[in-house]
Amino acid sequence: MEKVIVAMSGGVDSSVAAAILKEKGYEVEGVFMKNWSPQTIQSLTDCPWEQDQKDAAAVCAVLGIPFRSINFEREYKERVVDYFLTEYQAGRTPNPDVMCNKEIKFGAFLEAARRLDADYIATGHYALSTVDAYTEKALLWRGADKRKDQSYFLHALTGDQLRRTIFSIGGMTKPEVRQAAERYRFPTARKKDSQGICFIGHLDLKKFLREQITGQRGDTYLLPAVQVGETIEERQERAKPVGTHDGTMFFTIGERAGVVVDNSLYRRLQNRDVSPTYILKKNYRTNVLYVTDDADDPDLFSNYLEIEQYSPTGDSIFPLDPSGLTVQIRYQQQDEARVKAVHSLPDSGMGVYLRTPVKAAAEGQSLVFYAGDQVMGGGVIRKAERV
Repeated sequence: MEKVIVAMSGGVDSSVAAAILKEKGYEVEGVFMKNWSPQTIQSLTDCPWEQDQKDAAAVCAVLGIPFRSINFEREYKERVVDYFLTEYQAGRTPNPDVMCNKEIKFGAFLEAARRLDADYIATGHYALSTVDAYTEKALLWRGADKRKDQSYFLHALTGDQLRRTIFSIGGMTKPEVRQAAERYRFPTARKKDSQGICFIGHLDLKKFLREQITGQRGDTYLLPAVQVGETIEERQERAKPVGTHDGTMFFTIGERAGVVVDNSLYRRLQNRDVSPTYILKKNYRTNVLYVTDDADDPDLFSNYLEIEQYSPTGDSIFPLDPSGLTVQIRYQQQDEARVKAVHSLPDSGMGVYLRTPVKAAAEGQSLVFYAGDQVMGGGVIRKAERV
């Protein structure tokens, strides 16, 4: 009998994932990953890890499977939190869930499972994987529930990691998972989904960053309406001051920028009431924020993106003709962005030209390539331009 260790978060998804595997005849064991607590990060006061651990243990009791808790706080701090803070300090917008999956759930946790003689690990992700019976080539695919699909967060997984992982709810929709949890009479059946960072729970990101990083006051400039043929640099030369901020690292491209705009300065400059404003560009070197009051500002859209640290997903092979690919730059991106052309850059980088531009691309975000529902690979955005 093959042994599977399930990463039990205390939520409904991993609960049902464990139940399905037991029904299929695997030897199943549940493990709660304690990644973070107020003891390791003093400012994290509302981390619900104790209740989550109790919920995970209760589900394992219902299923009649072994349960244990393993502490990964040191690994999480070193591999995810430090990366997260370093990226923000550099003025970028990282995705900690991508790093958490790569380094913790499918890194440190997989290593721990191997020490416990597990053949596989399993999680409650909405994604699918396939392993060819002859070649053992492992590929990753979008989950059946496109609204909950989490393949974007999993693009950095290797073939070896995918071969040792089972996504047992990947072919289900969220309502189907809820219904299954009700049938099993799990205490987690109606538990709300976590909206926080990977295995942390709710986190006030702005508050947390300000407690961990010291910002520096700088100026906010309002960009004028773009003129025909004008570059973003030329617009910046015509920009006018409309307020101040406490550090460019605390803001990301595309977010509402009300707190960094002085209403009286705006009215004096525009001769009208204040409109919603959005972060359009950050200059980390000069500590300046540039904002726009046009939600469809042309410079909020990018049709050329440069990425670094590109890696294939699983054993996928990047196509010679990438024009059939699409890209995703954030979780649950609504609009499909089609690739026009791709060229290689030094240091495993890529330049990506898009037929359809993406809105509010930020340095540090992950760009992921898809061929239909197959995840092909991805990297970290280091430049986004309108060309």
